[in-house]
Amino acid sequence: TKAEADTSAATTEETTVIRYPSADLQGDAQAVAKALGVPLSAVKKSTDVSGVTLVVGADWREGTAYKAKAQDNTTPESADVLNGAKTDACMHVNKDYTWS
Repeated sequence: TKAEADTSAATTEETTVIRYPSADLQGDAQAVAKALGVPLSAVKKSTDVSGVTLVVGADWREGTAYKAKAQDNTTPESADVLNGAKTDACMHVNKDYTWS
């Protein structure tokens, strides 16, 4: 309810960031990040701000919620397949650290 736009000629940020000035406002900054879908890694302590400050970066193109890039969780084609069928490829396990 106290949000206001900064009309100063600020430098452009590549990524969206939420800044807070002191440890007592860290939780508030994290709550803003959670509410907007901004990753917690974008929450940074900064003495350049006097309160929790959201800086919309070039990675936030439209809408009212941050849309992070989809992560590529696929296995690279260069990865070798390894399973228990290839006994010569598996690491030797010391018998002292096994149980039945």
